[in-house]
Amino acid sequence: MRLFRFLTLAAALAALSVGAPRSNAGTITGLFNTGVDGGSPPVVLPDNSTDTHYSVVAAPPGAPTGSADLSVNRATFPTPPWVSPSTLPGFATNQAEWISGPNPGTSGPVNPVPNGTYDYQTRFTTSDLGSISLSGNLSADDRVIGIRINGVAATTTGLPTTDQGYSTFYGFTATAPGTISGVNTIDFLVANTNLVVEGLLVQFTSASTSTGVPEPASLLLLGSGLVGLLGFGGLRRMKKRVT
Repeated sequence: MRLFRFLTLAAALAALSVGAPRSNAGTITGLFNTGVDGGSPPVVLPDNSTDTHYSVVAAPPGAPTGSADLSVNRATFPTPPWVSPSTLPGFATNQAEWISGPNPGTSGPVNPVPNGTYDYQTRFTTSDLGSISLSGNLSADDRVIGIRINGVAATTTGLPTTDQGYSTFYGFTATAPGTISGVNTIDFLVANTNLVVEGLLVQFTSASTSTGVPEPASLLLLGSGLVGLLGFGGLRRMKKRVT
């Protein structure tokens, strides 16, 4: 009976030990704010130039055709009163700009465009197969209603944003359970609600991945339990021989 109880305790400790995670931060590359070039550090693009890091992969019927998203400067497009990117926290070193699309050629935002959901997609690369966590600031015309990571709805804070809240920045976080080794996708779902222009601004302030691996101390505990189990069994056998 004592041996059975010891075996049960050792198995429980082993299960807890193996399940104890340690967070290892992974490397993310190729993740850009909206409306910037590929420089180091990235800087905002000129008016009406193509943002090659983002594309609108889905839009309501009747939306403009074309694959290019265009960076927009509030100074040359004051209606609607989109919040100025220069007032973003840390803008001097972490720039971003409004984009709107899909639009053909090198034109500005199309007005009007149909109501519905516009799916702005960007990509990043990682070799880590763990969870991902993102945070930053964003705004949209008319509102951001969700974020998907690799096609799966992310767990978010700060969303959805206020309808027609494009004069304000909103802090957000997004987490998802798994990444792909290689190219991953992030989709910002923007709802147009007033049959006018639509657009998106995103500034990332942090992005990381993590994996769950056994703690060294947990592995040591598991090994100690197994050694103790073997020692206990040997002691029982010795007692039997003596008696």
